[in-house]
Amino acid sequence: MLKKYLFIYLSLLLLIQTNMMASPFEDSSINAKRWQNTVQPYLNEPLWETEMSYNAGHFLMVPLHAAFALKNTEWQQDFANHFARFADSGYNNMGKTLLYRIHYLYLASQFIVLCQESNADSLIPKNLYDIIFTKINKTWNEDEIWQWKYPKSKISTFKNMREKVLWKLYNSNSDEKIYYRAIMDDELFTMAIGADLKRYLYLKSTPSNNTLDDMTQISVEVYQQRIKWNSDGGWVFQPGFWSQFEDFAYAGNDFVNDTLEKKIVADIAEDVSHSLRVPLWICSFQNTFETTNSNYTFFSSLKKGLEIQLFNTILIPPNKLQPFYLANNFMDGKNGVYRYHYNNRPGGTGPYELSAHLSIGWWSFLGTERTKNMYQFMTENEPFQEGKGAVYYKKVLNPDGHLLKEIKMNEVCRLIASLAASLPLK
Repeated sequence: MLKKYLFIYLSLLLLIQTNMMASPFEDSSINAKRWQNTVQPYLNEPLWETEMSYNAGHFLMVPLHAAFALKNTEWQQDFANHFARFADSGYNNMGKTLLYRIHYLYLASQFIVLCQESNADSLIPKNLYDIIFTKINKTWNEDEIWQWKYPKSKISTFKNMREKVLWKLYNSNSDEKIYYRAIMDDELFTMAIGADLKRYLYLKSTPSNNTLDDMTQISVEVYQQRIKWNSDGGWVFQPGFWSQFEDFAYAGNDFVNDTLEKKIVADIAEDVSHSLRVPLWICSFQNTFETTNSNYTFFSSLKKGLEIQLFNTILIPPNKLQPFYLANNFMDGKNGVYRYHYNNRPGGTGPYELSAHLSIGWWSFLGTERTKNMYQFMTENEPFQEGKGAVYYKKVLNPDGHLLKEIKMNEVCRLIASLAASLPLK
């Protein structure tokens, strides 16, 4: 009789354990299929060319990190094959738009760092570091670069990006519009790539160089100058700098119609959609310093403060009336109109209509329980289809929309949410 009960007990225990293991296995199988339908064919394209590089930098970053965090060697090889083609000849055919190129190069710089950190440096094409360094060094130190045209000083270009960033940090000419001095995303992307390359050399026990050291030091100056801390420990970046710029000039309106007038908010913070890159930029900058270095501590505090800002000020958690996460349009929690009649198109972005940016997954790089839980919630509740999270698909995630060819946008975002929820806490 005892043997009978023991057999039943062991059978039940085995059944329970099997059921407990079913969900991860099923999730893994689903993600593997989604990867084959989305990321794999996407990586088969020459994404470094023209406007494709902009979206590639956004939508492939979480899959790239997940490939290494989950130790999926097949996924890692997909990225390795892609960058091998880029390093072979593709780097000669990059698009002309600087911001698009920089998006893609940041994906590449993250790839070599992740490979080196994972002892998978054999995946890195031999010349990939040199290609990336050559391109950003040219931008930072050599290429004349566009800047807002000044009617008074008649300066339309700087001799390089470095000179432009330093001018923005240390020029205080009040006769010019303040957004002329706003630090922009292409500059922060470039410095973050420099930080990645410095990290890569450190992992290889190879000395850094003056250019990478310079870029890293200036990134510290940028954040030290332009951060405004809140009483709760959160912060915003260069508040008010964009207030006179056309994209932000209607921020005081709380709805969109055809006859809006400008309503400037003097201290308006940056929009949340452009700011989605900040978590990973901060990680790049932080990781160039030893943990005992005061700059490491500084960026660590920025990372913690950004997470506080996200959950205390920006996000609206799910509730009975709105069963999905929403985001206010601006980083200070304001929720007015953004980009009214942008590029001469009708309408504009009204309250909460930048929420779709959450679906790209970059907030997961903050690496906290709250970010993990947010993406786990999105995985389980799927706000990516019509009739559910309307605000998600209205602007970006139309179920009929395609990222490229037959790669469905909402299917990519389903995968990203699941992978974002799987990234490790930091």
